[in-house]
Amino acid sequence: METIELITYLAIVIMIGGLIIVFITDIQVEDIYSTLRKMLQRDETLRFRNVESAEVAPVAFNVWRECGYGQREGELIISLRSGSNITKEYLFSHYEKYNLCYSIQSREYNCGAREDLVLQPELITPPTLLRISCNTENLTLVIEEI
Repeated sequence: METIELITYLAIVIMIGGLIIVFITDIQVEDIYSTLRKMLQRDETLRFRNVESAEVAPVAFNVWRECGYGQREGELIISLRSGSNITKEYLFSHYEKYNLCYSIQSREYNCGAREDLVLQPELITPPTLLRISCNTENLTLVIEEI
């Protein structure tokens, strides 16, 4: 036999043997899967950063990317120290400028077909504290004043 065939047969035998052991010992496969998933996923605990107004758009996009575009929970608290007012139009002008409209979208501002960002309130004036979090139910990024 060739080496590749031998390796293939050996891998198949190991998988079948593993399945037999699982059925005989009644191992909870779902518990093993969830434990492995928790070990491999990054821990998205509460974090904090100080930023200027010009940094809000890239920081918010990084949170959106880190939480799997709304698939996982993630949160960041930022202290918005100074700069210009933050609006949804301001954020999406930045995203459109850097061609990020495929990743984070707003139909209202001609940057994609969905509404991925929720800004509460509509006008944020510095200095303030902001919470940037991912809503996994609606698949949205929420930026809100605290």
